[in-house]
Amino acid sequence: MTISTYLAAAAIDSWTVFCRMAPYLLFGFAVAGVMAVFFPKESVERHLGSRGFLSILKASLIGVPVPLCSCSVIPVATSLRKSGASKGAVTSFFLSAPQTGVDSIFATWSLLGTAFAVMRPLVAFASGILGGVAVDLTSRGEGNGGELAEQSPGGCCCSCSCSSDVHDVSRSTFSRIVEHGFLDIPGEIAKPLFIGVVLSGVITALVPDGFFNRFLHSQSLSMLAMLGLGIPIYVCATASIPLAAAFMAKGLSAGAALVFLMSGPATNAATITTLWHLLGHRSAICYLLSVAVTALASGYLFDFFFSMHPKLVETAFNSGSVTAVEQGSAFVLLAVLTAAYLRARDRR
Repeated sequence: MTISTYLAAAAIDSWTVFCRMAPYLLFGFAVAGVMAVFFPKESVERHLGSRGFLSILKASLIGVPVPLCSCSVIPVATSLRKSGASKGAVTSFFLSAPQTGVDSIFATWSLLGTAFAVMRPLVAFASGILGGVAVDLTSRGEGNGGELAEQSPGGCCCSCSCSSDVHDVSRSTFSRIVEHGFLDIPGEIAKPLFIGVVLSGVITALVPDGFFNRFLHSQSLSMLAMLGLGIPIYVCATASIPLAAAFMAKGLSAGAALVFLMSGPATNAATITTLWHLLGHRSAICYLLSVAVTALASGYLFDFFFSMHPKLVETAFNSGSVTAVEQGSAFVLLAVLTAAYLRARDRR
C-alpha cells in the first residue's frame, strides 16, 4: 500500500470513530452541564468536608459522574483539603473523578459497548474506596503533611484553565447549562480528544491485525504493558476510549484495554507530583498502588467475563456502517469542540 492509501484509511477510520462517539458525547455534555448547575463545586465541598469512611464513600461516589480530567480535578481536590476533608476523602475523589465522567460513560457505550460502560464507573468507584481507605490507614497520627498547592507544580496538563468558574447566578439556568456543558467541558477535552481520535485511526490503518497477540502474547504481559503506558502519560477519560478501541481492533484483550482506560486518565506526572505535595509521599504511593491494583484486578476479571460473553464487547471498527444521525451529530460536535477550544485558548 502507498502512503496516500494509508493516510486515506487512517482518515476514514478516524472519522468513523468520531461519528460513533458524537451523539453520545453531545448528550453527555448536556447532562454534565445540568450537573454543574445543580451540583456546583461548593455543594461537593460541603458534603466531603469531614473525616471518616462515610466521607471516603461519598467522595468516590460523587467523583464517578463528575466530568473532571486529571488536571482540572487538582484545584477541586485542593479546595476540599483546605475545607477540612481528610486525606482519605481527597484521595478517593482524586482517584474516581478523572477515571470517568458522565460524558465519557456515554462515549464508552458508543465505542466499546454496554459492558465497558458499566465496568468503568464501577472500577473507578472501587479504586476510590481502596485508595481512600489505604491513605486514611497509613496517615493516622500524621500531621497535615504536604503543601496545599493551588495547582500542579508542573502546570496544567491539558487545554483547560485548571479552575472552576463561578457562574453568574443572575443569568438563566439554561444559559449556564449551555456554557458549562457545551463550552467549558468541551474546551477542556477538545485537544486530547482530537489527538486520541486521530491516533486511533493511524493505529488501525498502520498496525497489522493481530499485532498485540503476536508481541504481547501473554495476558499478564499485555496488562502490565498497558499499565506502564497509562500511568505516566496524560490522556483524559474520553480521549482514552478511541485508543482502547483501536488497540482491541489489533488484538489487545478487553481486560488489557480496560487497564489502559483506568490507568491512563487516573494518573500522569503532574497529578502525581501535585498529590505528593498536597498530601505527602505516603498518600501518593497509596494512590499509585490503588490505581495499579484495581486496574489489573478489573482487567483479569473483565477478561474472564468477556470469555463467557464475547458479544457484549464490540468496538466501533466492527459494528457496521455509520448512520446519517451519527454523521450529522459528528458535524455538530466538530463545531462545538472547535468553538469551545478557541474560547478556552483565548481565555488562557
